[in-house]
Amino acid sequence: MLVSVDRIADLMTDALRHRGFTAPDAELIVEDYLGAELEGRRTHGVGRFVVIDRYLDARAAAPAVVHDLAAVAVVDGNRGMGQLVCREATSIAIGKARVYGVGVVTARNFTRFSRLKIYAEQVARAGLIAVAVNCGGAPPLVPAPNTTRRVVGTNPIAFAFPRTGGLCSFDFATSEHAWGHVRQAVIDGTAVPPGFLDEEGRPVTDPARAASIRPAGGGKGFALGFAIEVLAGVLAGAELGVDQASHLDLGFVVIALDPAAFGVDTEAVMASVRRLSDQVASAPPVAADGPVPRAPGDGSKAAAAAARSGGVLDLRPVVLDKLLEMAAGRVAVDDLPKLVPADRRGPRVDRG
Repeated sequence: MLVSVDRIADLMTDALRHRGFTAPDAELIVEDYLGAELEGRRTHGVGRFVVIDRYLDARAAAPAVVHDLAAVAVVDGNRGMGQLVCREATSIAIGKARVYGVGVVTARNFTRFSRLKIYAEQVARAGLIAVAVNCGGAPPLVPAPNTTRRVVGTNPIAFAFPRTGGLCSFDFATSEHAWGHVRQAVIDGTAVPPGFLDEEGRPVTDPARAASIRPAGGGKGFALGFAIEVLAGVLAGAELGVDQASHLDLGFVVIALDPAAFGVDTEAVMASVRRLSDQVASAPPVAADGPVPRAPGDGSKAAAAAARSGGVLDLRPVVLDKLLEMAAGRVAVDDLPKLVPADRRGPRVDRG
């Protein structure tokens, strides 16, 4: 069903207003989920927004700094919305980078957000270089190659660089796909893409039988996901691997680097990143029907710009109906599939 982008944004904002969010907080949350939808990442878009009522009752207090030492800090999210918790942690990292040349801030105990890259972009808009990682949120979903035991999460990583003419920013899961493809496949009535496995480790296309997802790039991708589990989990004070018991067992780390601390002018960084991006974009493609050569992340930006220009998005009726309910101040019936693997060996834990 075609719905105008502005209408969707208004409905999401109304839904958040009814739930007590301030205008600035609502703007960030809407930008996260709607931005994902505009980029074509429907697994992280409006269909994910309409289930946030699952977690709002868990909120305890505003995020609080529980450890602060020079260039480092730790934030307890107090079970708040991930967008608000990670924005606060990122703001602290930017401030520390201004003083120390680097700011490293972790966060724990918060609910899931949509896109990791928006926090890296927050850093890059300040003229700094960013790396961000995120792990956890029970249950783990990714086994090591040639095993069936799920040990780590889909653990994304994000980078953002200031660049002449607009930021260079991107994020990606360390699994072959985000687990959100399972829920989206159920909503759409389609198969999941290759990479999902059943309980016995066999490839599966039926979303109802999906139990795990392969790491991207085999052992190398698993190693990267493992490293992120350690960095984001241990440093944030979150649980790791099979020790996770809740969707709140999340860890987040953002690193902000000030080029000036390395004797590099920010304008020079911006120009260099632009030159490298242009070198990628100007490379002749090998296959005429292959992807357009672009710097990482620029394809998503182009898709979002085209969607905004078109002015409409195609929402599934079930998603639009729930959004309308939320915008009217009601809690929509929570019957969309939860992001949990089909585990017959024990109780399910909601991943959100």
